[in-house]
Amino acid sequence: KLVLNLTDNCNLNCNYCMRSSILCPPSSDMPLEIAFEAINYLYEHGKESKGPVEISFYGGEPLLNFEVLKKTVEYAESKFGKSGINFILASNGVILEQGEIDYLFTHDFLINISLDGPKHIHDKHRITLTGKGSYDSVIDNLKKLSKRYGKKSKEKLGILITLTPPYNIDEIVSFLNGEQWIAKHFKLRINEVFQHDHF
Repeated sequence: KLVLNLTDNCNLNCNYCMRSSILCPPSSDMPLEIAFEAINYLYEHGKESKGPVEISFYGGEPLLNFEVLKKTVEYAESKFGKSGINFILASNGVILEQGEIDYLFTHDFLINISLDGPKHIHDKHRITLTGKGSYDSVIDNLKKLSKRYGKKSKEKLGILITLTPPYNIDEIVSFLNGEQWIAKHFKLRINEVFQHDHF
């Protein structure tokens, strides 16, 4: 398994994320040479693996360094073969254009998108750099993803819900029950934020 932190940059400023902390280092993108070095290292240490290797793209928001992601995917496929890799993307889902969705589908990505619940809960914490909520963009892009992935959606698509205090589980459950298309197309995972000085 290999996790590539493609960038420290993000298009959101979520108030529970380390990216909004004064402790966070200056933002930077991963250079292509470093990504290739990591793939070479994985190849040397994982080529005898009995199953496919796993390469995850993480950030910040990894789609902000999409050109490096694409070149890294193609380089990894040249080393391991297309059937020898499982690609994973963790994204906030805000800047997913159709061309990027098509690319991710073509390379059989497993995709995890952050959605914290109904609009008023999601937009309380997951805000843009200008202070606007991101819910509407995320919902639109989740619908594009589920349409593109079709029958493979439940296998390949996931939603990550981050619970922040004060918790309101009933509202989130009610929202998911009202949006049946989400449960039909996406696996659900839950993270929990505990109260701490930064938050």
